[in-house]
Amino acid sequence: MIYGMMILFLTRKLNPEPENSAAGKLPDVGSTALPFVSIIISIRNEAKNLRALITSLRNQNYAGGYEIIITDDHSTDEPARIISEYSFQNLRYLAPEPEAVGKKRNLNRALMVAKSEIILTTDADCIHSPEWIGSMTEKFSDPKAQLVTGPVNIIRNDFFSGLQAMEFLSLMASTRIATELKKPIMANGANMAYRKTAFQLANGYDENFHISSGDDQFLLGKIKNKFPEGIRFAKNHYAVVLTIPASGLREFFHQRLRWAAKWRHDPNPISGLTAVFVLLIQTGAIFLMFSPLVNQNPWFLFLLFKIIPDYFLLSKTAKLQNLTWNNLDFLIVSICYPFYVVLTGVLSFFITPEWKSRPVHT
Repeated sequence: MIYGMMILFLTRKLNPEPENSAAGKLPDVGSTALPFVSIIISIRNEAKNLRALITSLRNQNYAGGYEIIITDDHSTDEPARIISEYSFQNLRYLAPEPEAVGKKRNLNRALMVAKSEIILTTDADCIHSPEWIGSMTEKFSDPKAQLVTGPVNIIRNDFFSGLQAMEFLSLMASTRIATELKKPIMANGANMAYRKTAFQLANGYDENFHISSGDDQFLLGKIKNKFPEGIRFAKNHYAVVLTIPASGLREFFHQRLRWAAKWRHDPNPISGLTAVFVLLIQTGAIFLMFSPLVNQNPWFLFLLFKIIPDYFLLSKTAKLQNLTWNNLDFLIVSICYPFYVVLTGVLSFFITPEWKSRPVHT
């Protein structure tokens, strides 16, 4: 009951940018006051995605000027050859360096050579709308804004990817709501922007290099501690980034294990409590799902206080992020989600996940 009432309350906090605000409109791409922006991307064995990535970034409708810095984390699929096909003046490629192993170290070296104060991060398996840069950086017109996290949609191209897209909506809803309540607990490196000075003052990835994942989570926490009022969410729907789904169950499982593991290293007590709360709720949901074996009443409670509130929350999030809603996907995810959350939460303590043929150190 408490969970259902809380979800319905939080759903009311999900609102689009007001239409009469500058952030709710298409960015003024003709403005001469727009800042130069540096986009930094760490890649490892992403040759199959590079052409789509670079094309979407090259076609940005942004008058302020920008550069793209792609830093190579020891790829074995010859990304330099693909990148050399493009004559975009501000496209830069940083070849692998022996000491630069891991995403954080590669993002760090890209940031060191970036020309701009405004840094945008994304991933190689992402596609961006032409208005992405303007939509993500417009928040920095407020001098208090230090880090902006943005919406991400998983591309739906088959049944399995549809389920992933639906499941991912819960993370996006949590990110949006927590940031609006000025209690940010999550960010996504596939769509994030920050001031370089904020990164430096917060000591960037220092003390976190040994942990393979969590570059976005750790940086969010550090900048939040340094600038408590400095975190924003880009609600403009032009800011949505599309990302490729996991190709199979193994990749999906290891991805979620990586995400579960990084919560253990987050020093923010709210993040830890949130993780525990989610685990307890999903455990309770499993018991309620099996309750008809004993009594029908708990099943009704599961429907009333879990399924229906989740429906309102996720369908509203999907609408805000221009994601096509599918009732069948929602029903399947609602049934499977509690089992998968509990399983990955427990196994993250015992299984070392992999990423691009590397063990992930947690």
